[in-house]
Amino acid sequence: MIVFWLIAFVLFITSTSVASKKDANELFAYKQTLPLKGLFVLVIFFHHFNSYTDYVAWFDQSIETSCRFLGQLMVAPFLFFSGYGIFESLKKKGDSYIKNFPKKRILKTLIHFDIAVLIYLLYALLTGTELSLSKTLLAFIAWTSIGNSNWFIFAILYSYIITFLSVSVFKSNQKKSLITITIFTLLYISILFFIKRGWWFDTILAFPIGIFCSIHKEKIHSILRIKWIYACLLLVGIFIWGFSKTDTISSIFINSQLALVAFLLLMILAILKLNFNGKILSWLGVNVFGVYIFQRLPMNFGKLIHLDEFNLYLYFVFCFLAT
Repeated sequence: MIVFWLIAFVLFITSTSVASKKDANELFAYKQTLPLKGLFVLVIFFHHFNSYTDYVAWFDQSIETSCRFLGQLMVAPFLFFSGYGIFESLKKKGDSYIKNFPKKRILKTLIHFDIAVLIYLLYALLTGTELSLSKTLLAFIAWTSIGNSNWFIFAILYSYIITFLSVSVFKSNQKKSLITITIFTLLYISILFFIKRGWWFDTILAFPIGIFCSIHKEKIHSILRIKWIYACLLLVGIFIWGFSKTDTISSIFINSQLALVAFLLLMILAILKLNFNGKILSWLGVNVFGVYIFQRLPMNFGKLIHLDEFNLYLYFVFCFLAT
């Protein structure tokens, strides 16, 4: 399995180049973020695949170790870029964007997700999986799962709803909207902390952080162009991320938030200095939703027919191509 991991690594390296000076508008440009989204959805694929297999060789186990080290941070870029992108669109399109937001963002995401849930439901029926009525119904709002990935969709739909309400109330006052969105994000965390597992809420603050970076992108860009500040922040980011892994602080949640801030900081610093290109990663970036939602179908089916026991490499290729 390490072969596929190395192929993904080489793919990323060959898609990366040192950037000439970027202006503030180029910092998180759409074409720049696509390959990054493609990379991280690929990492998510490996992470999910790990849960269906038992690696024997140490070099294969290193894949699982790497994914475990990154943890939920692999989804943080999607939340960050989503928050950033929404407010960039809001700046350009104004009231027309707010007016169409429920249909083009909230409803569109929910409908696409529900179509996927129907396919998973059909698979469950065909394979004789027993599902309760309540679990099935709640799966359509991403509160439960019937074999599909769901928590991220619930988090992003919640983020979309509070964003729509905030910008509808405060209109052009983006800072007030950001404060409101952050408060409701913290409320989300405080409630789900007691009723859901940690991955439901430990990266959602990336969404308002992305909004913050959109509102203050010129100021952030000008600060990061100062070499000594860039170097200091790079060291601080590495230190905080490393510190969060030492368990010096007993709270898993606090450690996860330290890691989140450090990871996003390092990602921003990397984006400032590097260009990300590559057709394959960009294609994956365009098709993030489908790759994320449907990857568990072939994984479940391959496991059902014991393809993982027959040949692990064949199982991986089948899952990847079928997705």
